[in-house]
Amino acid sequence: MDDEVKHVSGRKAWIQMCDVVLAKEDNVRKFAEALQGEVDESPMGVFTKIVMPLTPRQLEIETSAVSTEEVARQLKEMNETVPDAN
Repeated sequence: MDDEVKHVSGRKAWIQMCDVVLAKEDNVRKFAEALQGEVDESPMGVFTKIVMPLTPRQLEIETSAVSTEEVARQLKEMNETVPDAN
C-alpha cells in the first residue's frame, strides 16, 4: 500500500489510503452488500445520510429550482421507461 500512496499532506494521504482500501474488490462487494441491507431497511435514511452529502452542491441548487409537479412528472416517466427488476 505504501507504493500506492504518494507523499502528500496528512489529510490527502489518509484519503488516498482510504480510496485504496475501499477500491479492493472484496471490500467493494462487502460495502455493496451492507449498503443493500441499509437500503432495504431505510431507503430514505440512506438517501439523506449517504447520497445527499455526496451530491455536488451545484446539483442541489439546480434541482431546488424544479417544481414539485416537474419532479413528479419525471418520476412517472422514469417508472414507465425502467423495466421492473422483479
